[in-house]
Amino acid sequence: MIKKLLLVLAALMPMCMTAQIVKIAVVNIQDVYDACPEKAAAQAALSELSQQYKQEYKLMQDDFGKKYADYQRLANDPKVSATIKERRMNEIQDEDDKVKQFLQQVDKELADKKAELNKEIYAKINAAVKAVGEAGDFTYIFDISQTPLAYTGPTAIDLTQLVKEKLGLK
Repeated sequence: MIKKLLLVLAALMPMCMTAQIVKIAVVNIQDVYDACPEKAAAQAALSELSQQYKQEYKLMQDDFGKKYADYQRLANDPKVSATIKERRMNEIQDEDDKVKQFLQQVDKELADKKAELNKEIYAKINAAVKAVGEAGDFTYIFDISQTPLAYTGPTAIDLTQLVKEKLGLK
């Protein structure tokens, strides 16, 4: 008897699964992000940090320029020994390496800072997308700003405005 019941349930299972409605929607998270007031504060903080790095880079360039000019004077002076010229050339190469390393560190630090500043903003946006998705009983919501879809029909549901409203944005 139990085997027959399980067999009937197994046979009915595919029919039940096809009765489920799959609701799919899209959202443009970049559009929502652009409307967030926190974006301006994050960009201002990044701009300030970037400006500090630019000032430091300018100082490094000026220092490098002075050392290079000194080396040029020594290199053209026949009275200066080859050992001194070589040492100065090594100093210039070391300075160039320091500048390159600094620029790599700056790029990494700016990217890390941007990720840190945007983490809370995107967490808030993702929570709103989830809330809108659950309220509308959606199965999938695709972010069209990150992964453009090959085709979006005229009946596609765009939740971007609902997410903005959920966050209190215009």
